[in-house]
Amino acid sequence: MHFDESQFKKDLIKAPWPCIDNFQDVNCALAAWTKIFLHGVVDKHAPCRTRIIRNKPSPWLNPSIKQLMFKRDWLKRKATKTGMPEDYTAYRTSRNLVKKEIRPAKKRFYQSGINDASGDQKATWKVLNDLLGKKSCATKINELKSDCGVTITNPEDIADYMNKHFAAISPNLASKIQVNEDNITPSEFLTKTDSSFKLKKVEASSMLKLLNGIKINKATGIDKISNRILKMAAPVIYKNLTDLFNLSITSGVFPSDWKIAKVSPLFKSGDLSNANNYRLISVLPTIA
Repeated sequence: MHFDESQFKKDLIKAPWPCIDNFQDVNCALAAWTKIFLHGVVDKHAPCRTRIIRNKPSPWLNPSIKQLMFKRDWLKRKATKTGMPEDYTAYRTSRNLVKKEIRPAKKRFYQSGINDASGDQKATWKVLNDLLGKKSCATKINELKSDCGVTITNPEDIADYMNKHFAAISPNLASKIQVNEDNITPSEFLTKTDSSFKLKKVEASSMLKLLNGIKINKATGIDKISNRILKMAAPVIYKNLTDLFNLSITSGVFPSDWKIAKVSPLFKSGDLSNANNYRLISVLPTIA
């Protein structure tokens, strides 16, 4: 399916957007907005599909180089089939041309990546690790060992054990805190102040600026709304989102759907089967 950006924006403009001012409950307002945006327009133009990626594509390969590679491979097949010296010469010439084009393209790609990551150590190391061929930490867990030594291999049982393990960390730490015998309350450590804090309503111009500043390569939350789609739709949806944010502020309620995160275990080091050797990363919906 080919994504037509212009038609996508036209359908967004024509969509029957709900009037947020008519809602008292921000959760109902969000449900109505999501129904129009995600299920009414996005799913029509960019439905979720499962794809198997066997080889990681090289980002520096532009259409011109790919065409040269196609010609190189064709000449190789021809030379293998005919066995003619002139065909092998043509193949070698084409092969050398491909190498000549790839080297500067690859160099420009990584130089650009390092320049863009200037001042950001995490992003810089990501570019360098990719250049050095270092793989990122695995997030797929094939087996875990429980506290009693039982090996867990079923994916659902692994997820359940991980959930119970990390959910118990805070209560376990709290149980080790010594009870204070002097009946001192936490409030006694706080300094009173006359300063106040108040949330102000969001301006539509600020909302548009934030949407336009979204980084499209960030992970998608459990709501399945990608950053690329949000940024593309910004000129149409920013006013509705402004009203949605302001309803949340005035009602004092944060939407329940925006509290749900996609949680993944990231391996740190040590034994892969030990749950203590993982840290959790939570990806919230971008709008949240």
